[in-house]
Amino acid sequence: SFWTYIITNQKKGTFYTGHTDDIGLRVEQHISGHFGGFSKKYGLKHLVWFEEFDTRDEAFTRERRIKEWRRQ
Repeated sequence: SFWTYIITNQKKGTFYTGHTDDIGLRVEQHISGHFGGFSKKYGLKHLVWFEEFDTRDEAFTRERRIKEWRRQ
């Protein structure tokens, strides 16, 4: 399985959208600060949404579509 997910730092805070083949590990990596860059800079540690897909391409396509959304 592959997953598209959204993490945040607080209610109405900063969001990050990504995709992975191991949602549990990926969330742990965000919580521990394993990744540098955007998610670590803004303290994004709270999983608020995820969706499962059969293929990596489907998960990636969903991620790209979400990243086109306006915040409103």
